[in-house]
Amino acid sequence: LKKHSLKAPSLYHGGVYHEQEQAERTVPETLALANHAVTVGCGMINVNPSPKKGGEEKTEEELIVQAEYLNKLGSELYKMGLGLVLHNHTPEIINDARELRANCAYTNPRHVNLCLDTHWVLRGGLDPFNLMRAYRNRVKSLHIRNSIDGVWSEALGDGDINHAEMRNLLDEIGFNGWIFVELAYE
Repeated sequence: LKKHSLKAPSLYHGGVYHEQEQAERTVPETLALANHAVTVGCGMINVNPSPKKGGEEKTEEELIVQAEYLNKLGSELYKMGLGLVLHNHTPEIINDARELRANCAYTNPRHVNLCLDTHWVLRGGLDPFNLMRAYRNRVKSLHIRNSIDGVWSEALGDGDINHAEMRNLLDEIGFNGWIFVELAYE
């Protein structure tokens, strides 16, 4: 990074948070990575809590455990001068974004926010713009890509998500975070 004058605004990590025994290992592991992130100038840790095996939805009790450990992690990161943002894929979006909404309802917005992946929201059956409006104060970064008729395009251009409209929405909600362009082959 230093050699090429680049910044790493975030570090991405996964891990199990909905099962207490595993979360007890995930939080310290993530904090160890965060110590390295600080040394290279990262400002946030981007976490995607692992889904349950078999793709089933997390129970309410599991979502409460997950939130407890996300709050612990977020609080520790805050003390280090780092933000915690939660990334989403389809499991967090299904059933009207049940898991994403629970993560927001059960966590402290001072310590836990969102890195909304707009295309995974679309794939999960929701309008990403509606979630951006609903959680405007918690969306601190975005992952964006586009698709044409549901298939990821290999460039960021016109497609299923209107990024010109998104630009207007970002102004409307006062967004000032990082936008990560993800180009993926499908």
